Amino acid sequence: MRMTAADKIKLAPLRRSVVFGVTMLALAVSAEAGAKPRARKIGFSVQVMTTGLTKTTVAKIVVQQVQADSQAMEAGVAVGDELVRIDGTDVPGNSVFVLKKHMAFEPGVPKTVTFRRKTGAQFEAVFIRAAGL
Repeated sequence: MRMTAADKIKLAPLRRSVVFGVTMLALAVSAEAGAKPRARKIGFSVQVMTTGLTKTTVAKIVVQQVQADSQAMEAGVAVGDELVRIDGTDVPGNSVFVLKKHMAFEPGVPKTVTFRRKTGAQFEAVFIRAAGL
């Protein structure tokens, strides 16, 4: 079947809209694929329990609160979890002065924290502080 000039004119707007739709879809996918993840707070608070004559030795650090929509919540951190290691440094029995530098989260620098549940099961979570948070 041969197309007439009138048929080509009728199809032209349809072709343009299809191409436009594909282009828009490609832009939406590209924007989504290239989008940076939304910055979220690390989102947990702890209670530090110390021992010793000068109270400078950490007995344990226990999670007291987990914020909604935070990295901690996404990682499965729960109230009552105990911090066991921070970037490979043991928490219980260590000095508060040694642990203080490990507890400071610098923007963009990942920190691996090992938690222990009340059941004894351990798990690791990696947290990255976003700039400006």
